[in-house]
Amino acid sequence: MEYYPDDDLAIVVLLNTAGPVAPRDLACQIADAVLGPAPDRSRPFTGDPAVYAGECEGHGRGRDSKVRIMVDGGALVFTDVAAVMAGREAVV
Repeated sequence: MEYYPDDDLAIVVLLNTAGPVAPRDLACQIADAVLGPAPDRSRPFTGDPAVYAGECEGHGRGRDSKVRIMVDGGALVFTDVAAVMAGREAVV
């Protein structure tokens, strides 16, 4: 379900398939057709990315999680520490 309170619009898509189409993707396409594309509100980051470097721990998707955040060439790199320790490098 996608809800657009400013436009008094809710879109619900139900699919009877396990195929490559996701209901949320269809709902977003319907919203674009009805409301037009969303404005681009992004802006370049001008700060120091090193302030976000470090390790974060938490619980999600039914398991403990630990992520290492590093700066590489001015970009933030996220590494799943548990995946690395298990021998399956996961860098995002």
